[in-house]
Amino acid sequence: MIVVITSLALASIIRNYQATKDPGPNEFDALRSWLKEHNCEIIPTFPGTDSRPLQTYFRLHADAALKKADLKSLMNLPGIESVFEKPSDDLPG
Repeated sequence: MIVVITSLALASIIRNYQATKDPGPNEFDALRSWLKEHNCEIIPTFPGTDSRPLQTYFRLHADAALKKADLKSLMNLPGIESVFEKPSDDLPG
């Protein structure tokens, strides 16, 4: 599983978009374009949590294997703080 940690501001935009489909501010455009280009979906790791730090954790669901260069390009997007492959037993999912 690939874990993506975002800024709190981007996490709020993503969660609002998933709830309302309102694209919100332009900060989400780069990530939305990357997800579409790579046929991926970003899913909250801790849905429904009230913990603001935990709201920044997402899982990346990809239909096909991603290359390291793809993950590096994701890491370089605005609001993305970390991208890593999770060992099989650390986080929910």
